[in-house]
Amino acid sequence: MVWDGARGALPRDLGPGEAATVLVSVRAPRASGTFFLDFDVVQETKGWFSSRGVEMKAQRVVASDA
Repeated sequence: MVWDGARGALPRDLGPGEAATVLVSVRAPRASGTFFLDFDVVQETKGWFSSRGVEMKAQRVVASDA
């Protein structure tokens, strides 16, 4: 597990209920299998949104030798 890994920037400030697409590059694991990437939002110097009750985005990914 990696904490405080890759980061991507929001394209602009977002209001309640707004959404944005953020591109983040991640390194594939050495082993094949099914994994979950958990995404959280941070406000620098303030804290992680998940620590304030906002649910992280969990994304299922499959890594293979293909």
